[in-house]
Amino acid sequence: TNGLIFVAGPTGSWKSTTLAAMIEEINMAQAKHIITIEDPIEYIFEPKKAIFEQKQLGKDIVSFSSAMKYALRQRPDIILFGEARDIVSIDNAIALSETWHLVMTTIHSRSAEQTIAKIVSMFPADKQDQIRDNLAENMVAIIVQKLIRTVDGKGMVPVHEILLNNTAVANTIRENKLNQIKNIIYTNRNIGMQILEDNLVQLVEAKQIAPEQAFLAANDHEHLKRELSAKGLI
Repeated sequence: TNGLIFVAGPTGSWKSTTLAAMIEEINMAQAKHIITIEDPIEYIFEPKKAIFEQKQLGKDIVSFSSAMKYALRQRPDIILFGEARDIVSIDNAIALSETWHLVMTTIHSRSAEQTIAKIVSMFPADKQDQIRDNLAENMVAIIVQKLIRTVDGKGMVPVHEILLNNTAVANTIRENKLNQIKNIIYTNRNIGMQILEDNLVQLVEAKQIAPEQAFLAANDHEHLKRELSAKGLI
């Protein structure tokens, strides 16, 4: 697989931990060459089936641009960027994904729709159509993650929104009709897509989180209220 995977969410939602878990799954199952470019390095991977090179900005590499050149020379299968925090890192991540690499990174946003909008808005107006085309062509998935305190107050549980790229998603991005993203996710639940509110309802139903906590994490309070009411959970 090649393309872009974004793990999105607020600060402190363990986005890097989720990325590390995904990389470790690959490490256990596939003979891949994996390069991580981080600031700082958060997890040290022990090679199993995969081969690793872990580079830290400011220590091993001076900039994202030099990191990209380094990565291409090493012929990796997978590249992990610690965070897509600005136009340079996003531009480099897109460029790497276009050269038949799988690029995985994190970004601060609260929904799949907002993630796409945020990425596009980083670029000047005259480049935004091209960025939409690039995302439509190269994006694999957006996984939005938040952490919610459990009912007993002793721990945290993750809640997710999942957008997987398909023809409908790609067309929506190209045409800049991002308000349709949520409906596309909802109608593609059979292939693994998931809106945040549905996952919140599942957690309330399983008595893992309280309805009050679900509302604090929700993006669409009306949808959540409607679904919880229908199940007699509020």
